[in-house]
Amino acid sequence: MPGRQASMKSRLHLLPLTNVVKGSEVLAVADSGRLFACDFAINEAQDFTEKPWGYECGRLVNIDHHASTPRMRSRISSTNLALIYTTKQGIAGLDDTIVINHTDCDSVLSSAIMRGDLPSLSTAAVNSP
Repeated sequence: MPGRQASMKSRLHLLPLTNVVKGSEVLAVADSGRLFACDFAINEAQDFTEKPWGYECGRLVNIDHHASTPRMRSRISSTNLALIYTTKQGIAGLDDTIVINHTDCDSVLSSAIMRGDLPSLSTAAVNSP
């Protein structure tokens, strides 16, 4: 939604850095709204419903290229997956929470795209040849 004020954005939560994150740990971050886990693997993600942008299970959306599935072994980043999500579904809502567990470029960019902080990047990247 263009023009939203900074106070009117989805929440951003940084989990402790760890190699294994369980879905229950992400769900514990917020009691309501969707939880967008950006750029880290959720241990059970391979059992979630596969989507073009990653994996989903209930209110948990895993936008991540780290899953150990054949599709995610290709050259793709979580930033690209966030662009796919926002192009098809829009940005995260006010009741939603963006969750990351590290702050490399892919985590920062994918979470910023999901919050709507980089709308011009989203449009430019999706519309480029």
